[in-house]
Amino acid sequence: MARKRGLILIMLSMVVGLAAAWTANRWVDQRTATDDDSAKGTRVVVAALAIPYATKVEARHVKYVQLPEDTAPANAFTSIEDVEGRVSTLAVERGEILLADRFAEHESGSTLAALVSENMRAVTVRVNDVVGVAGFLLPGNRVDVVSARRLQGSSRQAIAE
Repeated sequence: MARKRGLILIMLSMVVGLAAAWTANRWVDQRTATDDDSAKGTRVVVAALAIPYATKVEARHVKYVQLPEDTAPANAFTSIEDVEGRVSTLAVERGEILLADRFAEHESGSTLAALVSENMRAVTVRVNDVVGVAGFLLPGNRVDVVSARRLQGSSRQAIAE
């Protein structure tokens, strides 16, 4: 009799445990289910990790975040493909919304070439043969070459061509 009673209690406790697990699972599913109202919003691109200045953006640098309707900035990227390949003109922190005016088009050459606007010039100062331009110039970049020298027979006058 005692043995039969113990078996009945074990079976009863298993049934109650399964019912509790099923009830808890339904409760969690209801709490985490997205309603149509909460699913509405704007999907924007944010930095998945910090993006340093003058870095070419790759897919691994960014991710999507859902924002409530009408809260996303007007110039925020809504597609990873739109920002991929651009160059950051400012340092971007992790989790920051990516804005179009903080990235330059990367058409050809190095990241330095993308950061220098059309009416500007970048200047390099010779440090040594290795560090001088250090890979900043790549095929397709346009450069100005300036030659500066002293006039022959004069120690004070110089000319640049």
